[in-house]
Amino acid sequence: YYADAITSIMTNEDGSYIVGGYFSGESITVGDYTLINKSTNPNSNRDAFLIKYNNNDEIEWVKSFGETGSDEITAVSATGDGGYLVGGSFGSNMTIEGFSLTKTGGSDAFLVKYDNNNEVEWAKAIGGNGYETIGDILETKDGSYLVSGRVLGTTSFYCGKYLIKNGDTDRNGFLIKFAMEEIPNIYEKKTIVIGTESVNDEITAVTSIKDGGYVVGGHFRKQYPK
Repeated sequence: YYADAITSIMTNEDGSYIVGGYFSGESITVGDYTLINKSTNPNSNRDAFLIKYNNNDEIEWVKSFGETGSDEITAVSATGDGGYLVGGSFGSNMTIEGFSLTKTGGSDAFLVKYDNNNEVEWAKAIGGNGYETIGDILETKDGSYLVSGRVLGTTSFYCGKYLIKNGDTDRNGFLIKFAMEEIPNIYEKKTIVIGTESVNDEITAVTSIKDGGYVVGGHFRKQYPK
């Protein structure tokens, strides 16, 4: 069956908003735009999309990206410079507006930084030999960024000097904090892995609170003896 989904919505100060998600099937029509699925099996694999609406709920532009594998956007977040960060996962080597991402595992997570003119400033792949994806993105009050997600399978990878290592053959959640000025070596500030003694753990949401801290949410499943 065909699966189309909106996974994240980001609002702008002018009342406009950007919607991120994915679609399957050979194509999808959004307003006057038709997006073509580039995957080798469009009936089951996904391509990612971004849609910009103005404050009258009219479509200003539509972007899609993906290659032969399954690709999706799972998070969109505004940045302090008027741009935005987009996160998700990709299942084959992919190029996003001139920036090449190389897959190292079953699928890897990615981050893409857009400026306030909707142009790509940089794109980064995050992952190892398993399956990784982004859960959520948050800009904190100190100007840093929190990126949450999950690793799946017997995988490990480095974010700067920090090792992300899964605790089991299933999934663990991760949380990465970085400052935008650390580009291009952005993953060097702080990394937390949640779930090293259990399976099926994932961070899916991050939000700020009044005292300057943040709350992280997700799910976990304890591994019981057989």
